[in-house]
Amino acid sequence: MNVTQPGALDALRRTMPEGRQSAGAAPGDLDSALSRIEALLSRMPSATGATAAPRLLEHRASLLATTGASMERQVIELIARLFEIIVSDPGLHPTLRSQLGRLQVSALRIALHDPEMLDRHEHPVWVFMARLVNAASSYPNVSDARLVALLSFSGHLIDDLTVQGQQGAAQYKRGLAALDTFLEGQLHEQQGAARKSIETLLHAEQADQLQQQLSARLSEQLAPVRTTPAIRRFITGAWAKVLATAMLEHGDTSEVTNSYLKALDDLVWSLQPPDHPQSRQRLLAMLPGMLQRLRAGAASIDLPQAERQAVLDDLVVVHTEALKPGGRPAATPDPALTPEEIVRQLREETTLPPVAPVPFSDSLIDLGSMDTVPAALMTDTTAVETEDASDWVNRLAPGVRQRIFLNGRWTQAQLLWRSPRGSYFVYAGEAPDRTHSVTQRALERLRKAELLETVEGHSPIQRAVDALIRRLDNPA
Repeated sequence: MNVTQPGALDALRRTMPEGRQSAGAAPGDLDSALSRIEALLSRMPSATGATAAPRLLEHRASLLATTGASMERQVIELIARLFEIIVSDPGLHPTLRSQLGRLQVSALRIALHDPEMLDRHEHPVWVFMARLVNAASSYPNVSDARLVALLSFSGHLIDDLTVQGQQGAAQYKRGLAALDTFLEGQLHEQQGAARKSIETLLHAEQADQLQQQLSARLSEQLAPVRTTPAIRRFITGAWAKVLATAMLEHGDTSEVTNSYLKALDDLVWSLQPPDHPQSRQRLLAMLPGMLQRLRAGAASIDLPQAERQAVLDDLVVVHTEALKPGGRPAATPDPALTPEEIVRQLREETTLPPVAPVPFSDSLIDLGSMDTVPAALMTDTTAVETEDASDWVNRLAPGVRQRIFLNGRWTQAQLLWRSPRGSYFVYAGEAPDRTHSVTQRALERLRKAELLETVEGHSPIQRAVDALIRRLDNPA
């Protein structure tokens, strides 16, 4: 039974036994009985460990004896049975079970007088309970300061809900608003704690966007130039990244950026210099500075050594051919050296030390770092066929709580931030000081493999209904 369907709970209510009606029940008897039971439950000890919270079900008989109306008796049966399952859930924190137990009589009062509570799952009573359970379940560590603060706040909030004389949907709406305000405050605190990761990823996305723009422009610029694939990839890929990084870190007109722009101009010119002695002299003069700037730029983005070497090897060939005389240059650094030896000597000069990349406070999870996901779970056979994973990820908003398969296990996480273009996401982890940075591509892959889901889809009332139906179908 899907509780999100209108009237689902009321349909389940009609399957509840009516019991033997009490002909002697007087008006007000039920309300008085509820007050006595509420006071009794409030004085019982809180749940500890695997023990259950105080249960309304244990007082069902005394409640049924106060009413002769069949519908009221069925409502009592349904609410008592549902809460018996909820407050017995060993997966919930004992304090949370006790707090939910304190809502039993309040919820029953409302269900008896407000038909909408059994007609729609968006009723404030159910939404309040679901929001509290889902938030608390995000913190499996009982000593987590976030959980301790939440349960302290919810305890006082439930005190206010249960002491009010006239109980109804309106007070739960106010309670839900107060709970949401508290959770929003916790979200802002965690966003502040993750500021370093957020700023790093924001910078990375800006660099990615600028790099794409520069790469497109460089591809057009190189279109008429004949050169090797390795050199073309270096200019349109790695050097576009060098320029983007320099512009963002130092500014468009900075000395560093201008140095890399000059290296680009010199490199493109050196690929097809005019065939006359003055050009060869110019090439010989520019090679030392150009190669030094190319090394510095490659180091600034931590370009793998193999890629640097491939470009330098191709440049040796290109520049050696360019230096071969139709007429020999008027002056050379060393007349005893051949053109190939000159270029190779320039290439083998001491390189600059690599620049350390900006560190993350946590690891960035992309497709290449998802090796901990079981191969069986990464196949197309488990893909979600009914939705577009990209659209699903694009709809995610900060604050949503999810279950994600990361680092070889399921983990609870809350989305703290998504970058403006949706390329990067930062999650709060189960540990208070741990965050996860994940790329959009990784989230889409996880969603397709059914390894990413929202916690909001696991309503405590839905779980209780499922358990109750199983009990009804298979009575002990």
